Amino acid sequence: MLDRLSRKEQEVLLGLVKNGRVSDRELAKRLNSSQPTITRVRSKLFQLGYLTKTLGVPDLTKVGLALEVFTFLRHSDINLSKRVIKWVQDHDAVYFAAEGEGLRGYTMMINSIHQNFSEYEAFLTEFRSKFGTEVHEIMSFFIDTQRIHVYHNWSSVMEGVMKREWSKKKMRKRERLKHALEMIPKIPANLPFIPKRAEDEESPDSEVDSASNEREKKPGS
Repeated sequence: MLDRLSRKEQEVLLGLVKNGRVSDRELAKRLNSSQPTITRVRSKLFQLGYLTKTLGVPDLTKVGLALEVFTFLRHSDINLSKRVIKWVQDHDAVYFAAEGEGLRGYTMMINSIHQNFSEYEAFLTEFRSKFGTEVHEIMSFFIDTQRIHVYHNWSSVMEGVMKREWSKKKMRKRERLKHALEMIPKIPANLPFIPKRAEDEESPDSEVDSASNEREKKPGS
């Protein structure tokens, strides 16, 4: 969770997500920090698993990959899921696979990228030859890679999450301050009249004694 990282560590994480190849020196300049600090935080992020490895995201059309496909599967065998996941891990066309729920009862999604539709057909034929009799239903969603507007823009996702987290922290600080101020006793606008106690009032005898003492202090008396 992001709340386990300090504000500085979150900023370093965001900087590395935006550009994994940025040097520690350059990132230190951008974040107004020191190079040793950035190096230490980078190592910590890898050790804790917040970062796994640095990848360059290619322009799919320029490398000849024209088709991205989301393949949805529906089945009810847990063991089948494990076998499918093992199969896709060894398949170079697949870049993402996960189990889930929803969408007419589909239980798994496979994301793959291909040069053309014929290549995907070969991919699907291979899949059906291995698991077709055990999968209840298969549905495919096709995307022309030239029409992808945002692809693996993890930095914008991370930045949004961090901004919301920072905003929550500010709100919590304000709430704590507000609560502290509310705990301070308030001085009433109109103080009640407090009468003098009887012992505070001087008696007539004490007034006479005071006058006698004053006369004794005068010279020539």
